[in-house]
Amino acid sequence: MTSYSEIHFPFTSALREMTRIELRGYFDWFVGQVPIRITALAGAVKSTSNCEQWKPDLSPGSLDALHVWFGSQANMLPLSANETLVLRESLAFPTPVPTSTLSRHTLSLVADIGMYLGSTLIKNNEVLRWDQDLKSKRYADYGHVLVCGTGKVPLNPLRIVQTIAYSLCERSADTKTLGDMYEWWSTRLL
Repeated sequence: MTSYSEIHFPFTSALREMTRIELRGYFDWFVGQVPIRITALAGAVKSTSNCEQWKPDLSPGSLDALHVWFGSQANMLPLSANETLVLRESLAFPTPVPTSTLSRHTLSLVADIGMYLGSTLIKNNEVLRWDQDLKSKRYADYGHVLVCGTGKVPLNPLRIVQTIAYSLCERSADTKTLGDMYEWWSTRLL
């Protein structure tokens, strides 16, 4: 595989802790990174055996092969006892604490594939666009870059791809594919 350069987000604090000016800067950075990260993703996919013919043409059909490739790349790392303790103490309610988390490499792929999924939706549905909701810090996707249309519910493509990554790593039989997500969201966003 050619050298894949992982994405590096331009902030270290949580989005809820950032000012509106910082969040607008993040939005501009994100949208500017989309073509760069799609190129990085394409290089990683095409350098993998049996994936050389993949075309990052933002077509819905390109998502199926990308999903299969992602399944071969996504992995998790075990959490240390200290990381587990910190996580447990941060929870407001008693909840089972995972023993592993997505690797940094996988999280980078989540961002790149999320940008690709969002771009595919936008390219193929002219009313869709990148946007950011800064109305209320109580909103789950406050500050995140979203795909929005005329529908009531926007899409956080990075969050969707992260969920898919966990399902792939856990070898869940009911894992929805990137193509499934495209089909489902393309009707909900309009």
